[in-house]
Amino acid sequence: MPQLKLSQTPEPLRTARLKYIDTRWDQLLRLVEDTELRALKYLSLTNAGGAVATLSFLGSSDAVRKLLLPKIALGSFLLGLFLVGVLVALGAHRMARLHEGWKSDANKYTSDQIPWGSLTSTDEQRVAEGQRPLMVIAYLSFLCFIAGCAVGLWALFSV
Repeated sequence: MPQLKLSQTPEPLRTARLKYIDTRWDQLLRLVEDTELRALKYLSLTNAGGAVATLSFLGSSDAVRKLLLPKIALGSFLLGLFLVGVLVALGAHRMARLHEGWKSDANKYTSDQIPWGSLTSTDEQRVAEGQRPLMVIAYLSFLCFIAGCAVGLWALFSV
């Protein structure tokens, strides 16, 4: 019975599936937004905090301003912040694609063009697509933070 089109689905199940269509997008949106927002806040805060600390360190004396390592650390933190901006832009495009795909497939299901199984499997596939580039960029931003901290500590203890 899971491959039945909407018109072939018995009434109690049809009503349940239509309700699922309505709630699925809200569920996806809340989960993804919450998780991405927490990650973006963390990456922004850590890289911005590192940049501020490095700028404070650079401003402490003329001798420190001549050092290369604090400037490398600052560049690393700033690159991490730039990558957070890229994440925000790519995330917005991904959410739009997920929304449009779900809306299109839900309309196809409700007009008997595809069965229920196709609706759900296509949605699952679409959610999985495009995650890897976002994860890579997020981890690169985090690595920028780690690199900035390491270089900053090296600079601090070498002065």
